[in-house]
Amino acid sequence: MARSSVERLANWILTEARKDCVQGNLQGSLEGSLEGNIHGNIVVPFDRGTLASHIGTTRENLSRSLALLTEHGVRIRGREIVIDSKQQLEAFARPQRFIDDPAS
Repeated sequence: MARSSVERLANWILTEARKDCVQGNLQGSLEGSLEGNIHGNIVVPFDRGTLASHIGTTRENLSRSLALLTEHGVRIRGREIVIDSKQQLEAFARPQRFIDDPAS
């Protein structure tokens, strides 16, 4: 089944949070393991147009997707994305091992 742009964005956020966690760059508090409860902030390293292109959508649709993710454990503060509930975000994103896990 094809993913919506908001699901692709949610999975991108989770992937970036995992990368930052492994590299020790995740800001905020980190509770549990990578499979546990991540609370933290990631900073989008490029402008929204580039992020939209990266996940295969338009800038306008990206803005709508970011707004929708606020209902799924994420807050947006400019270029910063705050993960309040990793479980809620994962439940929405439904990551798939062969697509989202770079180790597979």
